[in-house]
Amino acid sequence: MTRRLSLLLLVLAALASRPSAQAPAAPPGVVRNGNFSPIIGDLDRSLAFYEGLLKMQVPPARDGQRPFFNNPGLHRMFGTTGANERHTDARIPGTSMGIEMIEFHDIERRAVRPRVQDPGAVTLVLLVRDVDTMLGRVRAAGARILTPGGAVVALEGARSVLLEDPDGRPVELRQLSVPPPTNAPAASEIVGGRLTITVNDLEKSAGVFRDALGFQVGAPTAFGDDRAFAALSGVRGAQIRRGLAQAPGTAQIFEFMEFKGVERAPLSSRIQDPGSVRIQMMVRGIKKVDQLFVGTMAACNPVRMPTLAEVRLSGA
Repeated sequence: MTRRLSLLLLVLAALASRPSAQAPAAPPGVVRNGNFSPIIGDLDRSLAFYEGLLKMQVPPARDGQRPFFNNPGLHRMFGTTGANERHTDARIPGTSMGIEMIEFHDIERRAVRPRVQDPGAVTLVLLVRDVDTMLGRVRAAGARILTPGGAVVALEGARSVLLEDPDGRPVELRQLSVPPPTNAPAASEIVGGRLTITVNDLEKSAGVFRDALGFQVGAPTAFGDDRAFAALSGVRGAQIRRGLAQAPGTAQIFEFMEFKGVERAPLSSRIQDPGSVRIQMMVRGIKKVDQLFVGTMAACNPVRMPTLAEVRLSGA
C-alpha cells in the first residue's frame, strides 16, 4: 500500500451549482472548509472521549447501533478497496467545522502516534469557557494529559492544557483571556475551535494554502524561544515560529507551527491508520482546484487520490 504524508490529506468535495443567466460563473476555488476527520482505532472509545468527556454533540446512533458498512466508491477513492468503515460526526460549537471520526475495518492498519513537533501532526484546539472545570473532569476519568504536571499553563492571552485523545492525537483546551465572539449555545462548554498543523517548512505550507486553496495567510513570526509552549507541551529547547490562515467563505482559522533545534520525525501513514488525519475542503470547480493543488504540491511528491466524481465515472 502506498504511504501517504499525513500533513494534509485533503478531500476536495465538489459543490454543484448553476450560475444564473445574469451573473457570470464564479471562478473555481475553495468555498469553505469542511470537516476535520481523525482516523481512529475504535469508535466507541473515541466517543467516550469526545462526547463523554469533552461534551461534544454527537447525533444519536440509529437503533442504538453504529455498524460497519462498505461504500465501494468511497473506498476506491481512499485506496482502501475491500475495507469496511464506520463514522460519526461531532459538531464543534461556534465553528463551521465538525469532527468526523472514521474507523476502518477488514484492512491492515498500523497505529501512528504523532508528537506535537512532528511535521504532519495536527492538534485540535478547542476554545472553552472554563478550562479548569473541563480539566477536572478529564483528570477524574483518567485520560492522559500531555502537559507536564497535568496543570493548566498560562500563555499569552490564554490559559491552556494539552490532552491526548485515545489514538495519541494532541487536543488543546484553550480558554482565552478575552472571550471570543461565538454563536455557540449559552450552555455549551466549547465556544470555538481551530486546527494547529505542524509543518516542515512554514513558507511552503502557507503558500499551498494561499496559492492553491485561496486562504488568507498572514506573515509568519520569526523563530524564537517559547517557554510557555514548552511548559504546555513538554517540548523543550525548540525554536518555534507560527503563522495563521483563514479559510475562504468563513471565519475559520488554521494555525501553522514549525519547529527547529529539536528532534522531529515527519509523519508518514496511510488513510486507514489510526492517528492519520483527513481535512476536507468544499470547492467549486473541482477539476481546476485539483490541478492547481497538485501542481503547487509537486515539489512535495504528493499522492493524489481520485475524486468521487472520477470514481463514479469509472463505473466503480
